[in-house]
Amino acid sequence: MSAFRDFLAHQITERGGRWGRAVFLGITLYVLWEVLRFVLLMLAPENQPFLLRTVVQTCELLLILALLHRAFRPGKTSADTFERRYLLAVWALFGVWLIVMVPMGFAIRDPYLYGQPNLQSFHGTFSHVGQFRWFLVVVWLTGGLGAALLYSFKKRWADVDEIMLPLVCHLVFTGLVMLVRLGPDRMKTAALGWNQTLFFVIGSLVFAVLICPPFRERLMSFAERYPYIILMVTLALIAGTFLFGTALSGGRKLWYRLGPVTLQPIEISKILFVFVVATFLEKKAHLFQKSNRISSLVSLGALCLSLFVILLLQKDLGPIMVLVMVCMWMFVTVSGRLDILMGAGLGIGGIVTLAFLTRWPSMVYHRIMDFVDPLSYSSQMTYALWTQASGDLWGTAPGLSKAFKVPVIESDYIFTAILAEKGWIGASVLLLAFLALTLRGFQLARFLSVASRRDATYLMGLVMVLFVQQAVIVAGNLNLFPLSGLTLPFVSAGGSSLVVNLGVLGLVMGLVARHTRKATVEERHGVATSQPAQATSSPIPLFPSEIPTESPALKSMSFTSATADPHLKRETWIPTSPTRMP
Repeated sequence: MSAFRDFLAHQITERGGRWGRAVFLGITLYVLWEVLRFVLLMLAPENQPFLLRTVVQTCELLLILALLHRAFRPGKTSADTFERRYLLAVWALFGVWLIVMVPMGFAIRDPYLYGQPNLQSFHGTFSHVGQFRWFLVVVWLTGGLGAALLYSFKKRWADVDEIMLPLVCHLVFTGLVMLVRLGPDRMKTAALGWNQTLFFVIGSLVFAVLICPPFRERLMSFAERYPYIILMVTLALIAGTFLFGTALSGGRKLWYRLGPVTLQPIEISKILFVFVVATFLEKKAHLFQKSNRISSLVSLGALCLSLFVILLLQKDLGPIMVLVMVCMWMFVTVSGRLDILMGAGLGIGGIVTLAFLTRWPSMVYHRIMDFVDPLSYSSQMTYALWTQASGDLWGTAPGLSKAFKVPVIESDYIFTAILAEKGWIGASVLLLAFLALTLRGFQLARFLSVASRRDATYLMGLVMVLFVQQAVIVAGNLNLFPLSGLTLPFVSAGGSSLVVNLGVLGLVMGLVARHTRKATVEERHGVATSQPAQATSSPIPLFPSEIPTESPALKSMSFTSATADPHLKRETWIPTSPTRMP
């Protein structure tokens, strides 16, 4: 009996091992077959745009994360090499989106139209270029020209940072892709993609003018000496639209028309007003700490109301919202009086509540109701929310969404188009770029405060204008805040906005370049030297390990970092002595 059991166990074990190996082999072959089917499905012609979209967006996300890491921790790569490589990578991805992804999207959506020698919407507006893809190549090369001009001007006159310029180019290229893609559907090819590309090149020239040391010094000296003349110019630019302004699409008179070009004066007026308020705050900073500060607060209020009243009469509430937030931030930065800030916030909240209840101006009531109940009051916001829902995580890919059906999608709702066609991954990349740009601006302002509090306040105000405008328009697109009719900086359509924002970038780098110089070898290693400090421009250290505290030029500065790391493969740059402290 035991022998039979042993024989039976042996047969079961032997045959079971064979069957087990056969089952395992069958499962393995089935898994490999399913993987092969999945790969073939992804590589199918109809799915190639989605696969390529996923790869490109992943590369964009990795680039932004690498740049954020660089902003807070120094790397072994030199600043110049890092910036050059990043710009080339951003430009290459811009080319993939523009020359590969956009035509693929149109081909999937309408093969017959794509197969024609010329897209119909391009035939009349860009007939001298010919085929659609050649038009995209021209836009790509022209965008690269604008980025190259920005880089060359920066290297020559204000090589103070390797983070902000690549970020700005990334934002501009993202906007160009969306505008070029929206052009055929909106029947505004020349007015969107191509015009925005030309304004990018023009903005790079404005950047060069504002960053050029002779002009920069004259401009800053004039702003410091004659702030109220700048205020009068600002008010005249805004008020002049009542008499000489023109309305676009039957709206309010908010533009000046100069031949074929329209200019929106509020874009430059916001920047001029920031300089006026920053100068006033620095001159009156010591008075805000005293008991007789009422007169200074009244003067500040009158200064702000002089512009806000004109904007209120124009029913242009978006700039008022931005400038109020920026002025409050600069006030707290200069004075440190949170109690006054809280009182001002309560007062502004009361004014908005009163305007809502009395329905004057009526735009306040309508904006708030559009935010509270968009399905009943705002078809525009309803279309935008439906369009955003179609994007999901990775987006529909360029050309495959219905974003063009949202009114003014190219300006007020450009973030909706990005969310629809790039998904939450692409939108997160855009938001991370804005976050990195803002944080870098704060770092530069903190660094600059050592040499000049006034210039640091200027810089902080300029950065806050970009940040607040971006936050308001993104929150408005997501229906988290009442929409204000602003444009997304560097991304939305609008030549005036793009040129002025590139000018702001030039002012930011120019302000830092006024107070930086190259550290000598002795200073980098904490050795005393008698060499005089000579102001120049260069990549600045924003990390504790790069700032030598034993340098004679830093004896009076409030840095608490350790000595410089001699193993850093990067030139160290330090602020000049605080001789310009107001």
